[in-house]
Amino acid sequence: MKKTGFTLIETLVAVTILIIGVIGPLSLAARGISDGLFAQNQLTANLLAQEAMETIVNARNSNIINDPSTPFLNIWPTGNSDAQIDTIGVDAVNGTVDIDCQYGVGNKGCFLAYDLTKGYYEKNTQGGPFFRQITLYQPDPTTSELKVVVTMTWLNKTVAKKFTISEYLYGK
Repeated sequence: MKKTGFTLIETLVAVTILIIGVIGPLSLAARGISDGLFAQNQLTANLLAQEAMETIVNARNSNIINDPSTPFLNIWPTGNSDAQIDTIGVDAVNGTVDIDCQYGVGNKGCFLAYDLTKGYYEKNTQGGPFFRQITLYQPDPTTSELKVVVTMTWLNKTVAKKFTISEYLYGK
């Protein structure tokens, strides 16, 4: 009598080969998705940092154009002196610099969250995926030099990521 079918060992070997053949491409796909999300968050953080820097530069340029007698460093709302150089926020939609964006976990800065109805990132007191901190430094009080530092922080899964851009602005 002839036996037909597979033995238990043949079946286990076939299933093992099949699992190895399926797990490889699935792990590559999962890694690709993870890397894509990281790249998306990094690009978004970079654009939000550039947005803040451009808003600061625009405020400086507007002050120089609108009233050449206005002090170069006076880029925040009325009532704040040039000596008060601290962490600030920007409202890129309105093109304004503000000082009311000073919340966060032990830090001065702004949480930014995407607003689906408006179609852009904006300040959010409830938190958000991105945290932007803008700091102004005046390296030498006798000159019209201003160092603007923008630090972006976000979570990639459970790991905090951070980068900083800076630029020196000069007066007239």
